[in-house]
Amino acid sequence: MSNLSELIPAGGGQNNTDFVADGGITSGKPVILNSAGTVTQVAENSSPVTGAIYDLETVAAGTQYSIGSCYDTAANKVVLCFGNSYNGTYMTSVVGTVTSENVVWETPVVIASVSTDFIDCCYNTTEGKVVAVGGQSSRPKVFVGTVTGSTIVWGTTGVDAKATNGTWYWSRIVEWEGTSKVVWVGINHGTGGYAAVGTISGTGTGGTSSWGTAQDVVVDGYNSNDYNGMCYDSGEGDQVLISYKITAGTNIGGWVRAATLSGTDISTTPTPIQFTSTAMGNYVNALAYDPVNDKALTVYGVDPNSGRTTFSRVVSTSGSTVSIGTETAGVFSGSNTATAYLYWRGLAYCTQTANFTFFYENFTEEDGYITTVSISGTTPVWSDDQTSVNSNETPDGNNTVVYDPDTQQAVVTYRDKGTSQYLRSGVYRIAG
Repeated sequence: MSNLSELIPAGGGQNNTDFVADGGITSGKPVILNSAGTVTQVAENSSPVTGAIYDLETVAAGTQYSIGSCYDTAANKVVLCFGNSYNGTYMTSVVGTVTSENVVWETPVVIASVSTDFIDCCYNTTEGKVVAVGGQSSRPKVFVGTVTGSTIVWGTTGVDAKATNGTWYWSRIVEWEGTSKVVWVGINHGTGGYAAVGTISGTGTGGTSSWGTAQDVVVDGYNSNDYNGMCYDSGEGDQVLISYKITAGTNIGGWVRAATLSGTDISTTPTPIQFTSTAMGNYVNALAYDPVNDKALTVYGVDPNSGRTTFSRVVSTSGSTVSIGTETAGVFSGSNTATAYLYWRGLAYCTQTANFTFFYENFTEEDGYITTVSISGTTPVWSDDQTSVNSNETPDGNNTVVYDPDTQQAVVTYRDKGTSQYLRSGVYRIAG
């Protein structure tokens, strides 16, 4: 079969039909009809593209402490949720419009006038809402925002993802794809790691969420687990992958597990597996999902003192059973090409180039760089393309990457020590 006319009858409206996608497909891109009746996106780039960074600029003044980023596919906007010294570490957001090699930021708006840390956000496609979470008033507080044009309006009341007082660290939040729900994971310092399912409802100032019972998904004995990573497992569906590090006791190292989702429940039945038994450093546990290969990638730093020697593994699932591929060293810029750090949130999958963008700081020079990595079978393949973002330190794991499928670029953010610790951004042309 070489022409759709052989499959679809001639005429008017009946020429609309549905196909099953074989791999990820970007909206509006040409596809090939396969013999099995599925469709695959046409590869449009026949020659390699070199990475490049554009439009480096300040997003917000003040020492940057915590940031999450996501892309609103309905409004075609990037949304950042953050806290810094300029606004009293209040939870704040800003909307960005991306064009070719450029992003324009609107005026930041305060979400809640309460000191907030360990902030993250995601976009829920079903509800068309941005969902933000952060440690606030001894609880993991969740807010729901609605983007209209270049403006975002937040629900007036935050809701506890878990109604337990504590010191809540390392929150992550992701969309439960195809539903009105999101999944949160966070660490209550001294107690353990918890995850819960939240249901999104309302709009504008009435945007809100309700939460199921949180389950203990990170068990290490006491007070030594942190730097969560989480992604949705779209290949299996109805489950997330959660990674974390343990810093004390008999289970030191990095772990990953699947957690299945049903209604408002999250299961703790699958047993976590260890991807490294070596002590890990700070801000060096990244996890993201490749929907074309239906596998995840974990990038992690191992070193008794700093965790800067960086490796990677492919994470595969069969149902809720997790397996890991061969440990593969990364390739980075600087005098020691095996070292990278400060990339906890610096990994994102990019559909058009079928690879991950990875934003890190190299060890010896402490400069910010971007490279790419892809999955081949069960092996990570690192690019030797290294793009310099800045020649200053990018402290405390504030490096984030969010992919814009409309312009097929990545927006990166970071804390720039050379610019008074301000929140800065750039637009990255993805190597691939």
